[in-house]
Amino acid sequence: MYRELLDRARHLLDHGETVILDASWSSAWDRVAAREVARATSSVPVELRCVVDPAVAADRLRRRRGDASDADAGVAARMAGDFDAWRKAVDVATDRAPADVLDVALATVASARPPGPPDKGPAGSGRVALPGPTGTVVG
Repeated sequence: MYRELLDRARHLLDHGETVILDASWSSAWDRVAAREVARATSSVPVELRCVVDPAVAADRLRRRRGDASDADAGVAARMAGDFDAWRKAVDVATDRAPADVLDVALATVASARPPGPPDKGPAGSGRVALPGPTGTVVG
């Protein structure tokens, strides 16, 4: 799964697009691979980790209906236990209003913007945002 995600990201970054790679990113090796894609495309990686109290996460999982994820409390517990340390990520608390979470995420991404115009441009103008593990931060 991550290979396909990173291959698609590389293609878009090669064309000056900004990408958001929404996944758990629980493996440090997968994060290294994403950083390598950023390096190879002269892009700036921005690593965001959604964090929330485990009780809030469990409640959200219980209330979830009709989405593509098969995650439940057991899956969440296993993921938490297997999650590699992620010191390069900026923690984004998701226990507040979605608009507030979005503001924090966008500010973090904007602060990593390379010099130059914010519009699409040649390869090297893109950014890679890696939100995880609890869902989409931007979008």
